[in-house]
Amino acid sequence: RVAINHRERLLVASGLGKSSLWRLPPPGPAGVAATRITTSPMRAATAGPYSPGFCAATGQMITAETDGEVRFWQAPASPVLDARPARLLPGMLEFDGKHVADVAYNKLRVATLANGEATPWVTLPQPLSFAELIDNGRSLIAASGTQLTVFDGATMRPRYAPVELGNSPMRLVASAGSNTIVISFPEKATNGFAERLESFDLRTGRRQAEPAIVAGPLRQLELSPDGMRLLATGSAQAPTLVFDARTLRRIGAYTHDPATPVMWASFAPGSDNLFLVTRADDPRLLGGQVVAWDPASGKTLSTHKISGTSPIGIIAAANKTFVAGNGLDLLNLDSLNPGAPNERRIPPPTRDQATAALAVSHDGRLIAHAFRYGVQLYDADSGTAVGPLLNADLVPMIDMIAQVAFAPDDNQLLARTLHGAWVVWPIPADTRAVAALQQDSALLNAPADQPLLRDKTLTLPSRDPGIWRAPDSRPQPPIARLVDGEPIPSRAQSTSPLLLDMTEAYTAAPGTVGNTIHALVPSLNLFPLGTVRIDGIDYDLRGAIQLTDAASGFGSAIKVAGLPVPATPIAAFRMLMLAGSFLPEPDGKGLVRLRIHYRDGSKADVPLRSGLELPGDPDDHNESVPLGWAWGDQMRLGGDERQPLLSNPRLPNPHPERLVASIDIETSAGVASSTTLFAITAEPFDQAQGRAVIAPSNSGIDTSATPVTTATRTQPRRNP
Repeated sequence: RVAINHRERLLVASGLGKSSLWRLPPPGPAGVAATRITTSPMRAATAGPYSPGFCAATGQMITAETDGEVRFWQAPASPVLDARPARLLPGMLEFDGKHVADVAYNKLRVATLANGEATPWVTLPQPLSFAELIDNGRSLIAASGTQLTVFDGATMRPRYAPVELGNSPMRLVASAGSNTIVISFPEKATNGFAERLESFDLRTGRRQAEPAIVAGPLRQLELSPDGMRLLATGSAQAPTLVFDARTLRRIGAYTHDPATPVMWASFAPGSDNLFLVTRADDPRLLGGQVVAWDPASGKTLSTHKISGTSPIGIIAAANKTFVAGNGLDLLNLDSLNPGAPNERRIPPPTRDQATAALAVSHDGRLIAHAFRYGVQLYDADSGTAVGPLLNADLVPMIDMIAQVAFAPDDNQLLARTLHGAWVVWPIPADTRAVAALQQDSALLNAPADQPLLRDKTLTLPSRDPGIWRAPDSRPQPPIARLVDGEPIPSRAQSTSPLLLDMTEAYTAAPGTVGNTIHALVPSLNLFPLGTVRIDGIDYDLRGAIQLTDAASGFGSAIKVAGLPVPATPIAAFRMLMLAGSFLPEPDGKGLVRLRIHYRDGSKADVPLRSGLELPGDPDDHNESVPLGWAWGDQMRLGGDERQPLLSNPRLPNPHPERLVASIDIETSAGVASSTTLFAITAEPFDQAQGRAVIAPSNSGIDTSATPVTTATRTQPRRNP
């Protein structure tokens, strides 16, 4: 007999006195093995021909055996919660053990884990990019569109009026210890991609200091445990920086060789010192170094060479460091004494991809290391695995555990995934005597001729987790159309017609899950939605268009035709897209073409060229091309040094005096490239003054290019 609960994705199979339970993965573009649940509710010796009864609605099970014994069971619920996090990943994860933020497009509430209750939904003007609970659940930080709002976590009342940020935030990190919120925005630079850091007072929302400009894209933006120091781990060619979190005054910079970049860094507990892990940029060279560094003095305190693994992350516990690696993990029990023979080499518990997501329990006894679909706990003193891998039923190939955090009492572990899921595992320490544990074991393995003691069974309901809770109805935004069954949110009525309406052209919705082989962007979950402002320009982003047909191979020119343009003079078109070649292309080679159809019947072609409007080298982030957004959490967490960057080129209209009817976009034939188009904004032309109308007047952003200090390119562009 086989029974399946589709919501919990639980499979129960039984026959001939045996039974097994599996947790099935959600539908996805690839197959992933089901997770075997180790306990079984039947004893083969006395079960006879009977199968267990299973209630798919509640998860309750019942077994009857040949000796007349009847047992009631509660099947385990999925650790994946019904509540959903916001779309973008913050720099840090904090967990009070009781609550999580719950987001549904532009609505927000706080959900309670114990009883499933939640505060009323609060509606914000735009879809939420960030929603972070900090200060033991007392403060909820929400970023919606270009506004920052801080709510009381219990009453959901705003602490003060929303703060206008000017642009849409790309990164966010906050701490109640220093009452500070630090936000990163994309910034134009003359020699690559940069990020603009701004610091805000959590209590008032006021900006605390002048912004700081750093080379990007960053691998980390984190605060020290007390919230007083800000860590900005740079890209392979940029230094790792430490700032005062409130004033953004630079405290120290660790400059490294681009051939051995810093992959990750971690503050030492109770200190402003940092532990950094470096890695050779050649993946064939398995190894690197763990460096203890004092930012204030700039001195290197110790250096420890590691080998046999490709390091991707590090976390410090006391003087110990735990290095996450592709191949094996390493625990160094005395990182300040690198000569001591006290390194533990830890084999991975799964074949799934390792990630840089790490956490240390508050008592310092456990270290959690996340892999793609699960988390392994380790003893911090010996490196021994504690229990089996904590599995999560996530979307195969697309989702990944991105952050983990222990509850204050260390009895729960919370994980946030890239695809927008909360996962909670109970990990309580059982302090009962060994005899009591043996009695529980005897209940599962009692001999058939030995009846169970009634007083023992009476104690079990006190530890019953209860039946599965029915799913809560969640609000949904208005739907404009469906793409393969996934909804495209309706366009807000207040949206300017200059933000071109691409509803009918979208080939992917916010909930679409694509194959990473066939889709350059397999999921839109890590992108902001709604009216997104980048460099002072608003875009209407509610879906995506994949222009390359991977099934036909490179060079297929799939065209988006007839996008309507409002009947007003147009100076230029602003594109928001992820485009570029898979191989280096010579500067000036056409990758994509914009064709403008005028209302008088004429037309004009505007090329998007490698090295000019679009990147020409996928491995070179120092090109002087328009770059507007970093989309790379899945890359940096897995140890890849590259992070995809969205382009935002401005394409002048050759004939602004002519009214435009529509535009086409198509890829160029014979180019090994792929293009994903997110949004197009038309820039109006002031005929009276003979010039373009630039960014919105209320943006408050200086769109001039900013020079950023980066390492000099060591190799020339590889132009075939």
